Amino acid sequence: MLQDMSAEPVIEEKHGKAASIIDILTEIGRQKGFEVKASKDYGVGPIEIFWRIAIRPALRDLTCGFVVMKPLAQTLNKALTKGGV
Repeated sequence: MLQDMSAEPVIEEKHGKAASIIDILTEIGRQKGFEVKASKDYGVGPIEIFWRIAIRPALRDLTCGFVVMKPLAQTLNKALTKGGV
């Protein structure tokens, strides 16, 4: 069953500690050499993690944002509890 979404979602254990989705995406982005920004709002709602990817000097940087879908996970928890999934 999915965890309670009032706290950050946890998806894997790392060094004996639970790592959140946001922590993992931040770490992956940095390992790939991308510029990583957290908790930005460009007018469409909060976006947890942004990766800015420089492809080539002649091209504009690619910006990729990640949003954690908390309400969806809460809905899935309810469906799992009722046996609907």
